[in-house]
Amino acid sequence: MVKRLLRTLKEQCFHRHRFESQQYAMRVIGDWIQFYNHWRPHQALNMRIPAEAYALTDWPLREPVGYYTGAFPEVL
Repeated sequence: MVKRLLRTLKEQCFHRHRFESQQYAMRVIGDWIQFYNHWRPHQALNMRIPAEAYALTDWPLREPVGYYTGAFPEVL
């Protein structure tokens, strides 16, 4: 999923702008992320926006699979 997100970010944002400064880049990328999460419907989410799909889950109340707890396994 992350690779797809980065590909979309490159295609729809990076390749369409000439970033003259770091501040400008941060603003444009931040605006694009807001658009991506709050306005752009996603086919994989049954044409919902990510913010809406997230609101319909109980994700903050459960641990995702493979969640890093901060504990390191003992080295044999």
